[in-house]
Amino acid sequence: MCFVDFCIHFITFYYCISSVHCVLCAVTALYLGIKMFIIEYLYNRFPRLKQHHDSVHKIWRQLPTDAILEDQYKRSLVDRVCFTLGLL
Repeated sequence: MCFVDFCIHFITFYYCISSVHCVLCAVTALYLGIKMFIIEYLYNRFPRLKQHHDSVHKIWRQLPTDAILEDQYKRSLVDRVCFTLGLL
């Protein structure tokens, strides 16, 4: 984590803590602080830990790209046209 990222996270965390008005805000601020300072540090320091336990990272890797989506659309369009014309 570079210094600029650290400063941005710290300012965001400080703002969340300083504006705590309810229990939900306090819990949210605590979660953000743990996520930004501890978990992100561990993920950057140990990439294999991120591969095994970061569910957002796993979901992001499984998302289809634009090329895959376009190919699926073209195939479904061809299948519909072929089915309509009775070629299948």
